[in-house]
Amino acid sequence: MNGRRWALVVAAVVTVAIVVVAALQFTGGPVSTAYVALGDSYASGAGTSEGSAEENECRRSAEAHPNLLAAEVEALADLDFVACSGATTEDLLAEQLPAVGADTQVVTMTIGGNDVGLTRSLRVCALTPESTDCTGAVAGAQDVIGELPARIADVIGQVRERAPEARVFVTAYPVLVGADVVAGTAACTIAGFDVPPEVAQVSDAINNSLNEAVAAGVEQAGDPDAVFVDVAPAFEGHDLCATDPWINGVVLSGGSASVNSFHLNAAGERAYADALLAAGIGD
Repeated sequence: MNGRRWALVVAAVVTVAIVVVAALQFTGGPVSTAYVALGDSYASGAGTSEGSAEENECRRSAEAHPNLLAAEVEALADLDFVACSGATTEDLLAEQLPAVGADTQVVTMTIGGNDVGLTRSLRVCALTPESTDCTGAVAGAQDVIGELPARIADVIGQVRERAPEARVFVTAYPVLVGADVVAGTAACTIAGFDVPPEVAQVSDAINNSLNEAVAAGVEQAGDPDAVFVDVAPAFEGHDLCATDPWINGVVLSGGSASVNSFHLNAAGERAYADALLAAGIGD
């Protein structure tokens, strides 16, 4: 190769490199998807079925509400489903947030329950309500709930930094036990276990405090395009003690309550999708 041809090759390589670098600078890196689903097991669909939920470590299910929405709403079809069972707000920021980018138009999340140990407290208390494990789990949950609004607001703020145009939908957690069971005027038996009013009251207190903290976090964020979606009305008459529950009760595995316990079944995931549609996610 003579000197002139070599110079032309070098010039071409340099030109391509400049174009690639310029493109990356212009787009801000990898192109993000239009709809990103963040959150914990209530977003991943961990309780819908043993098979589909356990095929991956994050327990993402084909029946989870993000997949339902992506299949039904054309604007949400471009989905990056990164919600993961067991995720806390810290996990979301470290592991899931990178999926959000400048092109993201819609973000959904259900988060905060693992920060306060919601389902862990209920699994422990359902089997041993008078144990120190139960009282300790409840005390730990109450300690963290006070910090949760700031954590939720921080998550929303960091989502906004990455996705200036995105609408953000933050979903609540379902009411797990009906008011009549909490009041002791109705009985509740789950997987052969009688749920005493004391346990129902613990569940109700944590549940309500958690949802109030999540709602407060959305308000604290001060973001006009961030919406709190209250799913509680949808689950009236469909709590885990109801005749037609949309939430799993105690699911036993090896003599203890499995992580599928107190999570949404397929009907519950459908209810979440409907609540988000009613909140305008498909508009």
